[in-house]
Amino acid sequence: MRDFPTVSVVMGTYNAPSALAESIGSLLSQGFADVEFVIVNDGSPDPHTTEILARHSTLDPRLRVITKANEGLTRALVDGCAAARGEYIARQDADDVSLPGRLSAQVAFLEAHPEVVLCTCGTRVVAPAGERIEDVLPVADPESATRLLREGMRGIPAHGCCMFRRAAYERVGGYRWPFYYAQDADLWLRLGEAGKVGGVREVLYELREGVGSVSALNREAQRRFCELAQACYQARRAGRDEAPFLAEAQGLRERVLAARRTVVRAPASTAPSYRLIAARLRHGGNPRAARRYLALALRADPWSARVWKDILLTWLT
Repeated sequence: MRDFPTVSVVMGTYNAPSALAESIGSLLSQGFADVEFVIVNDGSPDPHTTEILARHSTLDPRLRVITKANEGLTRALVDGCAAARGEYIARQDADDVSLPGRLSAQVAFLEAHPEVVLCTCGTRVVAPAGERIEDVLPVADPESATRLLREGMRGIPAHGCCMFRRAAYERVGGYRWPFYYAQDADLWLRLGEAGKVGGVREVLYELREGVGSVSALNREAQRRFCELAQACYQARRAGRDEAPFLAEAQGLRERVLAARRTVVRAPASTAPSYRLIAARLRHGGNPRAARRYLALALRADPWSARVWKDILLTWLT
């Protein structure tokens, strides 16, 4: 491998031992030699996480582990991308899997389209036990994909499936600290101003819909962060100052962190995750699997009227 690899894969992880080994293995078996893997251990107290990272970094020198105090995914990605040396930076989340050929296909796309700064790929969304929920394919054409991105954040299948040019990432300022959630939405919009986006229309990434995910447990905060990212983009387009929206994002970040420090998560808090997974399975035409996850939601929160309503809807499907 050259002193500076073609691709740096950046991952942040916090207490993800059940899926972490499989996720790392999918990267190490890509068959793309000119690559480094930068994994940021975001202060995981779980000893198995540290053990998995130590074992894999010993077995493969392409893997570098950065261990730091827990500050959340955004800060982990800032640190990981700062350490990355590749011409391209690819993302992967610790629960997810890169399918064979992902890295080489995205590098080929970027090299064939020098105007593209951000390349996505098809993503298969699966439930925790591996049931297929849906396949999400990106728009390949850079003109159309860039227009869709700018119009409302459509067309990016998943945060972890993206690969972008490191020079463009640094030029737009990288991930921004105030965005505790939706750090990807904010970055993609700024990259879309620096160049075009496009994607490989082949499923090369597998996203596992996890229990306790941001989408299920912090939906309102995530929605507001996305709105603020869009507000910043519109302000820049109009030549206005985006500082008020960044200040609101910073304030929202502080409130989210304060809530995470003070709220003790009850067992019932897993019910929204199971409901969300069940709803997506039902809409995807798999009511039998949906019922299994609703049974788990009912076990977590047997008095939830929403869970009972979903059960009724699923049995009538």
